[in-house]
Amino acid sequence: MTVAAAAKHLDVSRQQFHSYLKGNAVPRPDRLAKAVTDWDLKIHLGEQQFDKSSFTRPRKPAEPATQLSLPLRQALDSIKEEDLKVSVKRAGDTLKVAVTIDLTA
Repeated sequence: MTVAAAAKHLDVSRQQFHSYLKGNAVPRPDRLAKAVTDWDLKIHLGEQQFDKSSFTRPRKPAEPATQLSLPLRQALDSIKEEDLKVSVKRAGDTLKVAVTIDLTA
């Protein structure tokens, strides 16, 4: 397969695909999954190995968003401490912060 054909398959430019090959850029997760599954690739990262089985988990459909009928300021003022959950996790050199606000209360 040519670089042009591979780039077209992943819907990126040839220049972008070359930057993946040189290690100057990393594909988005959906493009990486497409490459690994379509081309039966195996990725070795440290002691971990990822193959197409790593990318075939079914995604849970997103729940439809419900619109708040309150003005934003009033909605924010109505949030109670027990409706708010903040979690911070360290993943290597990255801190992952998640904020969940329960608006159904």
